[in-house]
Amino acid sequence: MNIALVNPAKIEEIQKFRWGSGGHLGLAYLAGVLEAAGYRCSVIDAKFHGLNPEDVFREIRKLDCEIIGITAMTHEVHTAHLIAQKIKEYSGTIVTVVGGPHATALPERTLLEFPGFDIAVFGEGENTILEIVKHYNAGEAHELLRNVNGCAFRLNGSIVKNSPRPFMNASELDKLPFPAWHLFPNQPFPQLAGRGCPYRCAFCMRVLGNAIRMRSPQNVIDEMEYLYREFGRKESWFRDETFGIDKKWTDDFLLLLEKFREMNDVDWSWKANSRVNIADYETYSRMHRLGCRELDFGIESGNVEVLRQIQKDITLEKAQRAISMAKKAGIRARAFFIIGHPHETLRTAFDTIRFAARLGSDEIAVGVMVPYPGTKIWMMAQRHEGGYTLLSEDWRLYDKYFGDAIELEHLSKNQLKALQSICYVWFYIRNLRIIDLCKFIKLHFAEAKRMLKILAKTNSVL
Repeated sequence: MNIALVNPAKIEEIQKFRWGSGGHLGLAYLAGVLEAAGYRCSVIDAKFHGLNPEDVFREIRKLDCEIIGITAMTHEVHTAHLIAQKIKEYSGTIVTVVGGPHATALPERTLLEFPGFDIAVFGEGENTILEIVKHYNAGEAHELLRNVNGCAFRLNGSIVKNSPRPFMNASELDKLPFPAWHLFPNQPFPQLAGRGCPYRCAFCMRVLGNAIRMRSPQNVIDEMEYLYREFGRKESWFRDETFGIDKKWTDDFLLLLEKFREMNDVDWSWKANSRVNIADYETYSRMHRLGCRELDFGIESGNVEVLRQIQKDITLEKAQRAISMAKKAGIRARAFFIIGHPHETLRTAFDTIRFAARLGSDEIAVGVMVPYPGTKIWMMAQRHEGGYTLLSEDWRLYDKYFGDAIELEHLSKNQLKALQSICYVWFYIRNLRIIDLCKFIKLHFAEAKRMLKILAKTNSVL
């Protein structure tokens, strides 16, 4: 049986900065599991190659596949469905499966809204997709999909949602085949040392669960050796939501990493997502000595009360200290912020703008709040809490860059986007980084033009 896995892309000028990013880790794991079970698997990464739905469909037609799996974040689900519709128009026998964050949050609604999808997978997908493929490969009756946990499907005009599939434990993660990166040629290869996050940030869905499950340090090092041996890679990006949260695991990993670098005589470089309340200078210094070049921190707001409301569980002092520690250790630091928190006002937003500029990070990323399904913010927006007005449930608008899904009692959607733009500009101007600002504008030219238009419209009300 042949399976194709698709990473769709919104084909808009404003989205181009996302093209060419690293290989899709979730699809790579699915492909690895399917290939290990003896199935033929192909990957079409539209985001890397800048393919529109018609391009993807043409590629699928060449593959003679019986099952198509499409991942989608919320703002991409319409694009994913366009692909599924074209597949259904071409052949009614091809099974279309949608997975990813949106299907995980709203499995039944996704099938109701988008008739081109036959099955929605929610939660960790490796074992679920494998059972689905085995089901069809064995020619089992369609209704027996009831036995596959972690999916919803159509049956006799209705939607059936099965029980959730339990998350894999640490030992099960160790037994997974390594991601099938040979299906993602010429792309950066991210890694995932652990899954899950114990924190309860209001804007985050926690697709991989609330409990952290860490692969063994040796298993992660074995994967690095595999990447080096098979592909000649000497770098990785740990996509864990909070790398380093387990101090003993981190110490054990760094010890093995040092041995790996010495034995292979390789200067392996890497970066990771971390959290300001676990910052430790000695650990950062050791990480830098062993190749860590960047740490990314979600700080989100420069206002103390806002941080409390979104359950971030950090302080501004801890944020300042973590950035200083990372830079002192020689590690590049990036800070992430959001404009549009519950009860956000011009005052609290400008607290964030000023704090982001004086924090001292090497780079910032600023998004507008999006009420992603499955989050506390989503529920608040639906109930008109937190000062929110939900403007639309058109998922194409659910994008943290120039999204139009919500506005606040004291801030319109255009004001939110204008404040987002001001945060970027002030970060560079306040720190006298004019050349870097010019480089940023050149790199993100389409976004910069749109920012200027929004600023021009909104200047009179800021």
